[in-house]
Amino acid sequence: MSKTPFFKIFSNSKFSVSDKNNFKNKVGCGFYPNKNNETQKSNSCHPELASPLVADEKKAYKGGCSQSISGSSHRQKCADICTQKFNVGLKAQPTSTAFTLAEVLITLGIIGVVAAMTLPTLIAKYRREVLKAEFKKTYNELQQINLSFIKDTGSNICEYDWILVDNGEPQMMAAVATTEKVVSYYKGKGESLNNRYNNDVKTLTGGKADIYKFDDGNMWNFLRKTFYTEYGASEYNTCLVITVDINGYHEKPNQLGIDMFSFRPTKDGRIIPLGNPNNANDSANGSKDFTDCSKEITTSINGMGCAYWASIDVNPDDNTKDYWNDFINY
Repeated sequence: MSKTPFFKIFSNSKFSVSDKNNFKNKVGCGFYPNKNNETQKSNSCHPELASPLVADEKKAYKGGCSQSISGSSHRQKCADICTQKFNVGLKAQPTSTAFTLAEVLITLGIIGVVAAMTLPTLIAKYRREVLKAEFKKTYNELQQINLSFIKDTGSNICEYDWILVDNGEPQMMAAVATTEKVVSYYKGKGESLNNRYNNDVKTLTGGKADIYKFDDGNMWNFLRKTFYTEYGASEYNTCLVITVDINGYHEKPNQLGIDMFSFRPTKDGRIIPLGNPNNANDSANGSKDFTDCSKEITTSINGMGCAYWASIDVNPDDNTKDYWNDFINY
């Protein structure tokens, strides 16, 4: 039977990749088909089989394979050449690169731990950013309403309330009428809640707030904002106070200094956020009686003085830090 060079029959070879390690250390490297046309190895190095390789490898090995040459060095060269050709010709099964179930589970576990550690922080930060944006929007809206109010009525919001009282309107009824006039500048339909939910208001530190600071304007819910009013009186030179739940009473936490902030329409025609310590004695153009904003106190109006600090984004307990990221816990 004629001998078929191994590089011509590798495609049909039944030898596995592991066979290369078996014959690599043997003297020979020839392959022949047997009578059943199955590939088998010989134990000698045959030049007629190795010679096709020799032509490509002469530079590397400085010579070819020959039966006439003896010595282990020459036989090793033949074996190396055959092994190299074996690696090229043999169609080995591809190595699997898929992850094992254990590796997948470990990876998922690590991801879960990292997510559990970081998600609460990210969610809290997102909530604070939303509240900060809503606060700025609310403050801006009140300032625009104040300008429109003055233009349409010829008086600012504080004066309007005083005029009603001076004309014989009870203070609380005047506060209701003034608040209704203010919220009428919002587009859409407002809803009077008749003070049904002012009992849910919390202080900055989570205690129960003084409901009598939020019950004079009949509590208006409007465009996801809820308005509460503390009446003013000309005889006391006190302008009313408007407290706004910037995300609506239906959205928690309904807490002063977090999602509820107090503003004063002033006698001189401005809208100011309450809490500025520099005007703490002014009830017409300042923050008198409403400067409480600290985690270190537990008064029933603690938080009504936080709007000022929120507007300048400064932590009232530590002025080196900011309000929205360091002061509030939400």
